[in-house]
Parts: sequence; structure tokens; C-alpha cells
Amino acid sequence: MLRRFQLAIAIWIAGAAGVSASASPADPSALFAEASAAFADGDYATAAARFAAAKAAGMKGPAVDYNRGVSHYRLGEFAEAERIFRELAAAYPQMRPLAEYNLGLALLRQERIVEARQAFTRARAGNDPAVAALAETMLERTAPQEPIEPADKVDWLGLFDFSVGYDDNVALVDEASLPAGLSTSSPMLEAFGLIRGRLGRSQSVRVDASAYMMRYANARSFDQDGFQIGVAYLFDAGGWQLDAGSHYAYNLLAGDGFERRLGASLTARHRVGEAASVALRYARDDVADLAPEYWYVKGTRDRVSVAFEQRGARGMLELGYVRERNDRAEASVSPERHELFAGYEYWLGADWTLGVAGLLRKSRYGRLEVPRDESLSQLSLTATRSFGSGWQLVGQYRVGENSSDDETFEYERNRFVLGLNRLF
Repeated sequence: MLRRFQLAIAIWIAGAAGVSASASPADPSALFAEASAAFADGDYATAAARFAAAKAAGMKGPAVDYNRGVSHYRLGEFAEAERIFRELAAAYPQMRPLAEYNLGLALLRQERIVEARQAFTRARAGNDPAVAALAETMLERTAPQEPIEPADKVDWLGLFDFSVGYDDNVALVDEASLPAGLSTSSPMLEAFGLIRGRLGRSQSVRVDASAYMMRYANARSFDQDGFQIGVAYLFDAGGWQLDAGSHYAYNLLAGDGFERRLGASLTARHRVGEAASVALRYARDDVADLAPEYWYVKGTRDRVSVAFEQRGARGMLELGYVRERNDRAEASVSPERHELFAGYEYWLGADWTLGVAGLLRKSRYGRLEVPRDESLSQLSLTATRSFGSGWQLVGQYRVGENSSDDETFEYERNRFVLGLNRLF
């Protein structure tokens, strides 16, 4: 809620009025100073009452209304905050972008997402770059499932992500099973880039290309590189948004050719109300080895998934299920899997996002001479700081544990990354 801006207004006006401890209680400047002090102490009820008293005593200008609206917002009195910010936007054109932004936040907390997005759109159109950047962030977070773009709008975007971190089990094995003195824990460096856009007169053809790099300081044999190119056709059918396409991927391991994947997928999304959607997806990959020593990866992989997404006033919930079947040349890399996942993102204003996600996966290696069952549980915690320039700072901690009928394949894993990314 731009607290530094609020306090700067309060201090400037209080100083300009020459506030002193001996001022009359009916003095609007003294009441404003008391309200500002209460706000700084987190006593928002007192702050709201004192700001209202200062206004009733004759104080003019946008600062008293702005801080009054923020106080009611902090108290959870979102309808009152909405009323004040609407009045502020109408009465003071110079404050309109900031008032509209805060109006959007108040509407969002009342689950009035459409109206909130309208307010954020007006805030973004104002002449304040900092407020416009914050409004753009909130529009992205509250956007419904994206429809097919109209023919006169061509959207190309790029994403760059760079991360450093530490992984204490790169090889996904129990360290006790390794030779003495050998470990697969390592610092790591990761980079990822993506470009995506629409083609054709109807903008119904999407193309994308991506590339990634992973480097391990102490486990070079697990270094990875790869790129992928994809094309998809987008169309609507009976209230569903369909996405049918194919992709080609080429991957390296430790600098040598590892595998290539040629695949096809079909995704169907359906909006449920204004703030929720469900997605069904099927994908099939044909996998080929790129070197004789990796013969075992050759084969196919099929994945069927269903996901549900619900956007609320303060965050987004995602639930899903994945069924995967592998038919590879080697039984040890041909599991059948069932996976459940759930995640929630909580938006702390416009700058900070906290996320928690969990995954449970059951794998069965039924083609082995002695079939093996495994169970993986994983939890991740993520914190994201967004900046007005478009950059995001992301920190994530992930912990996982794999149990198995064969203790050789039991392991634990801890992974921490700190990354910087930006959409272009």
C-alpha cells in the first residue's frame, strides 16, 4: 500500500503546518499528526478516527483522505476504503492513478475481480510510472484464462531467468550407497530463456522456442543443456479453448548428445465463472537416444493430466492429477506413475508473493524381473519480490523424500535456488 508514500505526505503536511505538542485538540494539523503517529504504530483504528477528525476540523487536500482510506483498508473495512478512494479519484486528478490502484486492491478483497481489474487498468493508464508498474503486476495476477487474441493484436514475449543455488543430491541416490569420499551435493547455476508469439491473420498459430543450461560445480557429469521448438494451433469449441500442437526437443548431458524428443499435445481449457478454470491435457513423446551409451531412453512417454485453478482476492489455488506411462528400451526407466499436486500463491500487496506447493507421486516399475514400487513426496516454499522495472527476485527451497521397495533407490533431497527473471 505504498507506506513510504503515505508517511511522506503525512510528515510534509504536518511540518508545513508547524505542528507542536501544545497545539489545540481541534487543530486539524495536530489531529493529522496524531493520526500519522497512530498509523506508524499500527493502530489503524485510532488513525482512521483521527484522520476523519482532521477532515471534519477543516483540513483540505488529498493526504487526509488518502491516509484515511488506507487506514480503513488495513482494518479490513474494504467497503469504506472503496468509498473513500472513489471520492479521492474524483476530487483530485493528480492523485487519480494512486487512488484507482488502491481502489482496485479494496475491490479485490471484496472478491469483485472484474471491477478491480477495471480500476487497475485506469491506474495503469495514468501518468505515474511507478503506480502503472504496480497496476500492471496486479492485472497479470488477476487475469482470467487468456482467450485467443484478436486479429489486430500481435503479442510476442520473451522470458529470461538466471538462478544460482545448491542441490544436496544431484544424482537422486542415497549417499550411503556411493563409494567413500564421493558425493553428489553441489552448488549449481541455471539459465533459461523463452520467446513466444502469434502468427497468422487470426493470430491462432502460436510458436515458441526455449533453451536452458544447468551447471553443477561438483558434479559435472550431470551438466545439462537443451532447446525446444514448438508450434500450436489455438481455437474455440463449445466453450472450450483448445490448443493442439507439436514440439521438438534436443538435450545434452555433460556436453554430449543424450536424447531427442518429438511430441504432440492437446490441451482443452474451460472457464468456470470469472475466476476459475479447468484444463485437460494429453501429451505423447517419441524419444530417441543420441549416443549408443544412452540406448535405454529410447521409446515413448504418454501423459494425461487434469488441473483446476481458482483465483481469489489474495491469491491463487491450483490442484491437479497426472497419469504417466513410459515404454522405453530399458525396464528400469519405464515407470507407470500417478501424481497429485497442489499449490497456493498468496499475494502480499503488489510487490511480494509467497507460495507453497506439494507433490505426491507413486511409481511402479512393473517390467522389472522383480517389480519395484516407489513413492515420492515433495514440498516447496517460494518467495517472489517484484520490481517496477519488470524484474523479479525469486527464492525457493524444495525438500523431497523417495521411498522404495529396494532401499538402493531410497533418498532425500534438499534444493535451494535464488533467481532473477524478467518478461520482455
